[in-house]
Amino acid sequence: MKDIFLELKPELIDKELIFLFDEIQNIGGWEKYCRRIIERENIKVFVTGSSSRIMPMEIHTSLRGRAWSTEVTPFSFREYLHLKGINIKDKKIIYGSKKALIKKYFAEYLKWGGFPEVSLLKSDFEKRKVIKEYLEAMFFKDLVERFNITNIHLLKTLTEKLFSSFSTKFSLTAFYKQYHQKFPFSKDTLFSYYNYFLESMLIFEIKKFSESSYKRLRNPAKIYLIDTGICKKVTSADWGRILENIVFLELQRKGDEIFYFAEKRECDFIVKNNTNGQLF
Repeated sequence: MKDIFLELKPELIDKELIFLFDEIQNIGGWEKYCRRIIERENIKVFVTGSSSRIMPMEIHTSLRGRAWSTEVTPFSFREYLHLKGINIKDKKIIYGSKKALIKKYFAEYLKWGGFPEVSLLKSDFEKRKVIKEYLEAMFFKDLVERFNITNIHLLKTLTEKLFSSFSTKFSLTAFYKQYHQKFPFSKDTLFSYYNYFLESMLIFEIKKFSESSYKRLRNPAKIYLIDTGICKKVTSADWGRILENIVFLELQRKGDEIFYFAEKRECDFIVKNNTNGQLF
């Protein structure tokens, strides 16, 4: 491949070569191919994709120990403020003259989320337009085309349900009971489609905290969206759930194990790391 590339770009002979592959995880055996051109042709390789299949635990053993992985997500609120020219490393700024401005930006962040392109736009009309385009791309490219989905009606219904049920417990069994008599689909298909959302990293789920793995599996998971800009906002009561989703994403960035707890008392998040646990 290097020889073919240099025939097309002879001016790059004796230059360092960097290959960038996007969504290459959709091609079988891509890990071995990347390893081969790295080791035999001395080419630096960068791989990008919107799938959990290129996360460290999913990568084929041929690349483990030879690759460095990083997860790129929409802006955190700190990053959003940085984009707006506010550096909050100095905590004094929160109580200073820019306090009102920070509150204004947080209200915007709650409403529109942290997608970079959306964050740069000025008008609400443009923001709505771009988010709509993102949703269509997620639906058709990340789901329908990638996984060869045929039951479009089921996928649309599940999408609506998931994107309006963020920060709540979600039961696939309850969904099946509610909809299977309205239009035909099997439980296996439903579970597969749900897993496609997880694999595409459009949603995340956390299990109920329990020392028993059986109890963790038996109880419904709570789901969260990759960005609150794509959620289906219905009433003013949703702002609490949006804030909870933002807190989840911030905890998720730290890479710790996250659970929820619900018995006589409830706890939104229990975070387990290598040293101890924290309650939120």
